[in-house]
Amino acid sequence: MAATTTNGVPSRRRRRPHVLVLPLPSRGHLLPLLDFAHRLSTRHGVALTVAVTASDLPLLSAFLASTPLAAALPFHLPDASLPENSNHALLAVHLSGIRAPLLSWARSRPDDPPTVVVSDFFLGWAQLLADDLGVPRVVFYASGAFAVAALEQLWNGALPLDPKISVVLDTLPGSPAFPYEHVPSVVRSYVAGDPDWEVALEGFRLNARAWGAVVNSFDEMEREFLEWLKRFFGHGRVWAVGPVADSGCRGEERLPEAEQLFSWLDTCPARSVVYVCFGSMYKPPPAQAAALGAALEASGARFVWAVGADAAVLPEGLEERTAARGRVVRGWAPQVEILRHAAVGAFLTHCGWNSTLEGVAAGVPLLAWPMKADQFIDARLVVDLRGAAVRVAEGAAAVPDAATLARALADAVDGAKCGDVRAKAAALAAAAAAAVEEGGSSRVAFESMAKELETACMSPSFETTGPRAQSNSSPAAMSTNDGVPSRRRPHALVVPLPSRGHLLPLLDFAHRLSTRHGVALTVAVTASDLPLLSAFLASTPLAAALPIHLPDASLHENSHHALLAVHLSAPRRRPPCPPLPGSPSFPYEHVPSVVRSYVAGDPDWELVREGFLLNSRAWGAVVNSFDEIEGEFLEYLNRFFGHGRVWSVGPVADSGCRGEERSSEAEQLFSWLDTCPSRSVVYVCFGSMYKPPPAQAAALGAALEASGARFVWEVGADAAVVPEGLEERTAARGRVVRGWAPQVEILRHAAVGAFLTHCGWNSTLEGVAAGVPLLAWPMKADQFIDARLVVDLHGAGVRAADGAGAVPYPGALARVFADAADAGKLADVRAKTSELAAAAAAAVEEGGSSWIAMEKMANELETAYLESVDR
Repeated sequence: MAATTTNGVPSRRRRRPHVLVLPLPSRGHLLPLLDFAHRLSTRHGVALTVAVTASDLPLLSAFLASTPLAAALPFHLPDASLPENSNHALLAVHLSGIRAPLLSWARSRPDDPPTVVVSDFFLGWAQLLADDLGVPRVVFYASGAFAVAALEQLWNGALPLDPKISVVLDTLPGSPAFPYEHVPSVVRSYVAGDPDWEVALEGFRLNARAWGAVVNSFDEMEREFLEWLKRFFGHGRVWAVGPVADSGCRGEERLPEAEQLFSWLDTCPARSVVYVCFGSMYKPPPAQAAALGAALEASGARFVWAVGADAAVLPEGLEERTAARGRVVRGWAPQVEILRHAAVGAFLTHCGWNSTLEGVAAGVPLLAWPMKADQFIDARLVVDLRGAAVRVAEGAAAVPDAATLARALADAVDGAKCGDVRAKAAALAAAAAAAVEEGGSSRVAFESMAKELETACMSPSFETTGPRAQSNSSPAAMSTNDGVPSRRRPHALVVPLPSRGHLLPLLDFAHRLSTRHGVALTVAVTASDLPLLSAFLASTPLAAALPIHLPDASLHENSHHALLAVHLSAPRRRPPCPPLPGSPSFPYEHVPSVVRSYVAGDPDWELVREGFLLNSRAWGAVVNSFDEIEGEFLEYLNRFFGHGRVWSVGPVADSGCRGEERSSEAEQLFSWLDTCPSRSVVYVCFGSMYKPPPAQAAALGAALEASGARFVWEVGADAAVVPEGLEERTAARGRVVRGWAPQVEILRHAAVGAFLTHCGWNSTLEGVAAGVPLLAWPMKADQFIDARLVVDLHGAGVRAADGAGAVPYPGALARVFADAADAGKLADVRAKTSELAAAAAAAVEEGGSSWIAMEKMANELETAYLESVDR
C-alpha cells in the first residue's frame, strides 16, 4: 500500500480497502453482519474476506453470488468440545484460537493484506488481531444501541452482580433499572475467576478500544443511546446504519410450504393476522406451549405460528380445530416477508433484536414476551420508551393465563383497539424506511463511515506495523520512483473439476505455486468438496475458497466427467492435429472412453468437444508429469499449441497440502508391513470407487490366494467384493483394506514390491515415483494409454489384464503376482522402474526438470500479468 517517492519517504497510493470480516458463527449474528458487509462492498468497492466455519458456508452462498468482491476463508472451530448450545461468549473464547492462523494468513499477503478488521461484538479478541496487523477495527453490533450501552456499563462495572439487588444503569439516559432476572443473560452467566469467563470479560472490554462501531439501528429509534455510546467510547465514530436486513444478499427462496402460506395470507383481511415466533431454535416447555395454543384458539383471531424445528410443541388437535383461521409453520419461516404482508397486524415475539427491528420496519405492533439475552432491554425500548408494543408476558419459563393472553391477541388485530400503539408503530416504520433511503440518517451515517474508514486506512498511524509496512521488503511488492504502479502479486483463480482424482493434483500444484512464488489463490469449489480443501487452506496462507453450486443438479451421480464439465461451462475453436511420436495405434476399445462416448449432434456432447478444443487457446499448459518419462510428448504439445509454454511440473503429490492422517486401521496395516521382507508385498488397488463384477473379484481373489505372495488388497467402499473366506485363509500373508487407503504411503513402504493398478494417471505416477513395478490392468478413460507408456515405452511394468469386464484366468494372474514378489525375476522391469523413480525424485528437486519448469512458468506468468496490467 505504500509506494516510494524519489526521496525515500513513503507516499500514499490509494487502493481499495480490504476488509477481513469475522462473524460469530450463529445465524442471528452472521446474517446481519453479511447484510452490512454486502452494502459496504457493493456501494463502496470494498474487497471482503469472510472467515467462516465450514458448517456455515451454505449460509454464504447467496452472499458470495451477489457480492463480487467477496471471498470466503473457511476455518474449523479450534475446539469441538463445547456443548451444542454453549453460551455465545464461551464460543467466542474458543474462536480466539483462530487469531494466530488469521495473523499468519494476513501477514503472508503483503500485496493484498486486510486493511480493516470488522468483527462481531462478541469477538473482542479481534481487537488484538487488528493491533497485531496495525489496522483499524470496526465492531459490528447486532444488538440495539440501548442494549449495547447497557452491556458496556455492566461489563465495565462491578461483577459479578448480586442476584438479590435490582440493577440501576445510572449513567444511561433515564437511569433505567432492571430486576436481576432481566439483566442480559450473558452478564448473569459470568463466573468470576473462571479462566474462560475472564477471557470473555476482557474481550467485551476490548470493544471500547475499537477504532469505530457500527450498530444495526437508526437514529430516530435510539438517538439518545447512540449519543451515549459516542461519549462512552470517547469519539464520534459510532454509526447507526440499520435496518440492514434489506441488503438483498440473503437469496431466500420460497419453499412450496411458504407459497401455500402466502396464498392463504392473500385471502385474509388487512391487519387481521397475529404472527407468533420466538426464533427457529426455541422450544417452549409443554405447559407454555399448551397455554399459548389455548390462547390462540380462544382469541378467535387469525394467526400464523412458527413453531421452529420441533412440531411436537403443538397442542394436540390445535391445527384441525383452527384450520379455518390459523396456519402452523414448521422449520425456518421467511419472517421478513411474513411481517410485511398486508394481512399481518401484530407480532408476538421474544424481542430478539433482529425480530424487533424486523417488526418495527414492517410497521407491525409488537406483543412483547422477552425471555433472555438482551430481550428485556429491547422490550423496554419498544414498549415503554417508544410505545410501539404491548407487554404480554415475561420470562422463558412463564406460563401466562390463557384467557388474558387471548384478549391481548384479539385486541392486537381489532382495528378499534390499540390505536395509539398502531400509530406509533407506523411512525417508527416510516422513520426506519426513510433512514435507509438516500439522504436518510442511516444512509448518511453509512457514507460517512465509508469515507472515514478509507481515510483511516491511509493514515500513518495504521502504517507503522503489520503486513503493509512489511510489504516494501517483499520481492513481490517492488516500488518505483517514477509514478509507475508497483508490482503486485498475481492472483490465480483455480477452477478444478469436482472429482477427487482431478481436484487433489491441481491443489498440489496450486499449493507449490503459491508457497514458492507468492501467488494468491482463489479456489472455486463445490460445497461438497470443501472438506477436501481443509488441509490445503491451512497450509496455503495465500489461498481462499470460493464456494459454488453446480448450475444444474440433473446430472446422474456417476455422469461422465465431460458432461459434468459442460454443466460447469462451455465455448469454441479447433487447430489441426499433427501425428504423435511413433504414430501409436490402439484398438477402438482402448481409445479413451471420453472420446468413444461422444455423440455427434448431441447438444451437451458438442459443448464438451468445443470445451476440449478451447484448451488449445490457453496462454499456457501445466502437466503433472516430468520430462524424463514423457519428453517427446511434451515437445509434441509445445508444437501442437504453437508456443513453448507447456510445463511439466510433476510429480506434484508431495506438495504437503493434503494433510492425510493415518486411521487406526492404517496404523495396524503399516505395523504388519513392517514385519514383511523387502519388496515382498503386492499392492492391489483399482481406485476407491471401483467395484469389480463378482466373477472378476472371484478370479482376482483366487489368483492372490494361489500366488503364495504377500498382498494388500484395497477393495474400496464395498467389502462385499472380497471372496468368502479369503481373509481367513490368507491371514498370515495378506491384508484387505476397506474404504480409502493411504496409497502414496503404502507404495513407498519398503515391503511393497509390485502394484496391480488400473493405470489411472495419479496411480501410475505414484507407483513410478515410489519405484514399484506396475502390474497393468487398464480398464477405461486414458488408462490404456498410460499402460502403453509404462509397459511398452519404458519397460517399467508388465501387462496383467485388459478391460473393465475382463475375468483373467486365476492361474496366469497368480504367476504374475508370484513373479512380481520374487526378487529373482523381472529384474529388467525392476531396474527400469528404479531409474524412473530416481528421475522423478530428481525432477522435483532444486535444479531438476520439473523444478526448473515451475520456476520458468512462475516467471513467465508474472511477466504476462504485468504486461496485461500495462496494457
